[in-house]
Amino acid sequence: MAVQLPALSQTLSRATRRVRALQALGHGATGLLVGALFAGVLLVLMRTRVLENLPAETLALPPLLGLLAGALFALLRPLSALDVARLTEQRLDLKERFSTALALAPTADAENPLVARQIADAEAHAVRGRELSAALPLTPPKRAWAALAALLAVFLAWFLPTLPYFQSPRERTERAQVKREGERLVRVAKTMERDAQARKLAQTQVAAKKLAKLGEQMKRNSLTKQKAMMKAAKLTQEMKQAQQALAGANSPKSLQAAGREMQKAMAAAQAAQKESGKPGQNANAEGAAKNPKNAGAKTPPQQQAVQKAQQALAGADMQSLAEQLNRLSQMAEQGQPGDKAGQKKLGEQMSALSKALKGTPLDKASDPLEKAAEALQRGDMQEAAKQLAEAAKRVQEAEKKSQDAQGMQQAQQALAEGQQGMSQEGETPGDGGEGESENDAFGKDGKAKEHDHQHSADCTKPGGT
Repeated sequence: MAVQLPALSQTLSRATRRVRALQALGHGATGLLVGALFAGVLLVLMRTRVLENLPAETLALPPLLGLLAGALFALLRPLSALDVARLTEQRLDLKERFSTALALAPTADAENPLVARQIADAEAHAVRGRELSAALPLTPPKRAWAALAALLAVFLAWFLPTLPYFQSPRERTERAQVKREGERLVRVAKTMERDAQARKLAQTQVAAKKLAKLGEQMKRNSLTKQKAMMKAAKLTQEMKQAQQALAGANSPKSLQAAGREMQKAMAAAQAAQKESGKPGQNANAEGAAKNPKNAGAKTPPQQQAVQKAQQALAGADMQSLAEQLNRLSQMAEQGQPGDKAGQKKLGEQMSALSKALKGTPLDKASDPLEKAAEALQRGDMQEAAKQLAEAAKRVQEAEKKSQDAQGMQQAQQALAEGQQGMSQEGETPGDGGEGESENDAFGKDGKAKEHDHQHSADCTKPGGT
């Protein structure tokens, strides 16, 4: 029959907690020392530019992870009551009283005088809390001080070179330039991302995040001037390629050329109609084509929309073009024009617009316009309305891409100014303060400054202004 050991059990319970705490201190100090040494290796690699993209905060991870791993290992490690009893009696110089009583208790015969005397002796020597604290003091091991010394050495090796006192005048100037231009990039990137979110421009948001990432690295001085300029040049090339893809830089024909082509097709159709023997009607149409602003009330609404669409195309105004196509779609859904002649004429105009858009950045809108023209020719107004709406949708999608391309161009401009700012001698900001000068394209708030230059669709292509 098992014998109860209330006093000894209480003592060993307190001793177990202290032993675990001591083991956590020991193993945690070992993990901290290993982590500090690993952080020192990382610092050397960062100083030699082998690992240059790592932020300085990364140096804190190895020591913290080592400390945590060591402490968890100690807390989760199995610890038997017999081991704790042996350690406690060893520290208190109690021979083997605790371990012997603990071994005898499960199978002890209480009537055996020898066993009873051994257990009573262990219970009598069960120590109090104050004696146990003296026997198992929670003092840090020597390797804990070694770990703290290594950690301090790594910190000083990282921190001291960042102080101006330990830098040459040239290094101070370059670091100030890189930091200033990094702050500028961060301001521009935040403004770009905020505007892109409002306008739902996914590609511009991605570009803004990349710009902000580079700006943050420069702002923290985690990049040298040379490396910052190399990264800026690489990101500029990446933005240029993305802009080229978005703006349709490989399109052989511009929207302005398509607008002129559409105008010629409309003029040719009017000339052919004039020769057919309806001079009065043709005079009104010809006058409206030459001067759309003077189009009178006799011009049908769908023809007014066509004329405005041609003007929008000539001016590379995608938004206005999409609005006119949606307007034509709504009218077609309502059965306008209702006469066969009007439907045929509108179908010919949509066919001309489809051909004009081929090879332009709006090439994808050409196919639904041709289908709309075919539907108009056979009098299927509902199908025509559907295809015109699809054409308007594709124009709007192309407009989004054009706006994204403008965002890429803005990012390239910010990077170019950053490179120019870092290449200048001296570290004094311009008259605008905070790295801003009168020739900068961006203000303190990161927004692009207004210029007198009127942008067109071609400006969004690489090299455009």
